[in-house]
Amino acid sequence: MRLRPWWWQYGLWLLLGVGLRVLVMPTAAYGDLHAIAYALHLLPYNGVWDVYAALHNLPEAENPVAWMGTDFFPYPPLTYYLLGGAMLLLRPLYGDAFSAAVSSPFPQFVAQPGIFLWLTLYKLPFLVADLAMAFLLTACFSAPAQKRLAFRLWMLNPVPIIAAYLFGQFDLLPAVLVLAAYLAVLRGWPVAGAVALGLGAGFKSYPLLLLPLYALVVGRSWQQRGGYGLAGLAAFALTLLPVLGSPVALKVIFGSDPSRRVLQAGIPLGENLGNVGTAYLVLLFLTVLALHAWRTALGRPELVGRYFLAVLLLTYGFAFSHLQWFTWSVPFLVLDWVRQPANRPAHAVLYLAALLVGLSWQVGPFLEFFLPVSPDLARALPSLSELVEPIMPIGDAANIWRSAFAGAALYWTYTNVLQEPQEKPDTLWGGQPDPK
Repeated sequence: MRLRPWWWQYGLWLLLGVGLRVLVMPTAAYGDLHAIAYALHLLPYNGVWDVYAALHNLPEAENPVAWMGTDFFPYPPLTYYLLGGAMLLLRPLYGDAFSAAVSSPFPQFVAQPGIFLWLTLYKLPFLVADLAMAFLLTACFSAPAQKRLAFRLWMLNPVPIIAAYLFGQFDLLPAVLVLAAYLAVLRGWPVAGAVALGLGAGFKSYPLLLLPLYALVVGRSWQQRGGYGLAGLAAFALTLLPVLGSPVALKVIFGSDPSRRVLQAGIPLGENLGNVGTAYLVLLFLTVLALHAWRTALGRPELVGRYFLAVLLLTYGFAFSHLQWFTWSVPFLVLDWVRQPANRPAHAVLYLAALLVGLSWQVGPFLEFFLPVSPDLARALPSLSELVEPIMPIGDAANIWRSAFAGAALYWTYTNVLQEPQEKPDTLWGGQPDPK
């Protein structure tokens, strides 16, 4: 049978996926996008190197997102330098009017005539990471049918489209590096995988949660495991070099609420010295998974993808709930959908619950994202919270959906990681490392 050319197998889905993204890129704005864009513009327009100190000392009267306080850019510095650098390269297209516009309150910002172009330029780096993710997913398989399915699942997946192109969040950047780390293991490049995790933490710190399990599962000796851990930490440390001399920067990066949110999910323990103790659930899960890996998965790098997905699902289910953080899990859910059809009912629960929880946080009208297109229509249509409130408080509904997600995450972890695998080695999730 004659094989169809690659452009026939992938081109239609590529055009459809990119078309959906391009349709949303210039039309959707959001308050967090405004805040991040303001912080990023300080590099190309003001030459600010230490964005953390600059925002910390920003007078309230000059703060376009004063409702968020001053330290509203808590992300590691690689985010600022890469996305700010992209803005610098595209500054001739942004034009001089962008600085004054992004420095104004949100309603005035989205009412500017250049808003459609600015939103498109702002989201272009996300599209690069997005397409890289699609092709990296195909590289995780050898069978052409599996490659095509993984590509289609990613290009039509609603989660990255909503998170990146509606919310304007950049979680695709660390997510693509985490997937690259997994692919590096499959290709037999474990040091490169550890470095990819460290660089991913330069955008958002969650890949550091994966690094201990990566070293434990991939390493074949304790010397190797220590080396992989140090390689990842060294790569992360390099991303911090530009701000190591800034106490404000380090305090914001490591001490802000988003950075510490992983510690907010806990269960009370007994009293000790007058203080009620807390067991941090994510660290509890990490301990269980690490001990399980020590018992069953040492030196079995083909299993590291399962442990990654377990950590990401449990972290989202018990600690985080904004939809962009579910982006971290989606590449590995695509791999799992292709490899393990028996898990697809759990996927349906995970996706539905995550979308409902993620959209329930938007307390204003949902189509407020499309304020640049039609402010009147955007404000006229009801939000998800307004539709649910006549039945029950939106907070109660969100907790129901979060509970469903957490239950599905626990189920997936138990059936795919904690149970003794019954498959033959060549059918394990993620497959065997390809020969060099």
